[in-house]
Amino acid sequence: MSKTITAVKTATHSVQSGKKVRARATIGNAQKGGWVILIDDKHVAGGTSPAWVALGDGDALRGSHLELSVVMTDIQAATNKLAVTLEVEGPGATRVSISNTGNDGDSAAYSIIIFFA
Repeated sequence: MSKTITAVKTATHSVQSGKKVRARATIGNAQKGGWVILIDDKHVAGGTSPAWVALGDGDALRGSHLELSVVMTDIQAATNKLAVTLEVEGPGATRVSISNTGNDGDSAAYSIIIFFA
């Protein structure tokens, strides 16, 4: 019987005036899934493959938060790893990963929240 693994992680990313910020979500281990990026409650982007997403200027982002929501299913019995990595750049870099080992057919629902300071 398959199960759903859930996890949430948070981090803070410092932004600077006049500096652009971008993010990229990567679902690892060749698993099947999708992701969505929100700034506060506004949908910014979504997909199934890694892609850099422009988030805006540091001044506009300061005091807000990015939420990455990911759902995936284990289709790689060789690893059974359900993993996602979120990278935020500009300036500097913040990298947050969540990884768990499941069983064949298990699913994961992960959230990563980045607070912009």
